[in-house]
Amino acid sequence: MIGYLGAQSAELDYKLATVPFLQGLKETGYIEGQNVVLEYRWAENQVDRLPTLAADLVRRRVAVIAQEKAPRAQKNFPYNRGFLRKRGGGLFQ
Repeated sequence: MIGYLGAQSAELDYKLATVPFLQGLKETGYIEGQNVVLEYRWAENQVDRLPTLAADLVRRRVAVIAQEKAPRAQKNFPYNRGFLRKRGGGLFQ
């Protein structure tokens, strides 16, 4: 299961970030609903919600959390640009 964390609303984020993310997964052989499950969380432009939303994804035991780039959130929620961190160490590029 992959957690997806967006700083905007689902409607705004979908075309700008989610569709390209899903395309990238597809290009590497992962298709939502076929061989991978995604859990989505959106902060609705309230970046202070990101740590709570991320904690919720961790409680759901996702293997990795992908985060839309959210510069205003960097102080409160660090992320690796261009990489996904796997549970237990290591990186997906």
